[in-house]
Amino acid sequence: TVVSNPTATILGNVGERWGMPGGNYELVVWDGDRLIGSATFTVDIEEVRLTRVAFTRRVDELGLPLESTHSFPIGTQRVLISIQAFNVPTGAVFEIERVVNGALEPVQIFDWPAEYSSGQGAFQIVVFDVTLPDQPVDPGDYRFRLKFDGKELIADIIKVEGAGNS
Repeated sequence: TVVSNPTATILGNVGERWGMPGGNYELVVWDGDRLIGSATFTVDIEEVRLTRVAFTRRVDELGLPLESTHSFPIGTQRVLISIQAFNVPTGAVFEIERVVNGALEPVQIFDWPAEYSSGQGAFQIVVFDVTLPDQPVDPGDYRFRLKFDGKELIADIIKVEGAGNS
């Protein structure tokens, strides 16, 4: 960032677009060739964290959402959730719980794919079905929970509008 006032405060977010994998970092500030200062910081590498959680109907080639909403129109054929997962250990097992219009569906087990970057400091963009795979999307409320190691990481509700809903 170039600033015209050298005494101005500069605010920024170094992990704004993608987040930051766990590890040790050093931020260095220069004025041309002159070192202004530096600071070190650590991003936790132990805890499984989920960021950039978005409900969507479509994702791009990286798995990033092309829209983000909690309310979907009648005729929606599929609702996805795009998540950026940090520090997921190799061999991790997630539980996906769905409640569709008040009815609890069988818990789905999601085994962390071996081909994903895994472990401390790694991150991966993951996409799950919120609606039931290979079933029609009925209008109503869809409660979605994602658990890992007995800990609830996501608990949210989306709505698919029906003919009589607005």
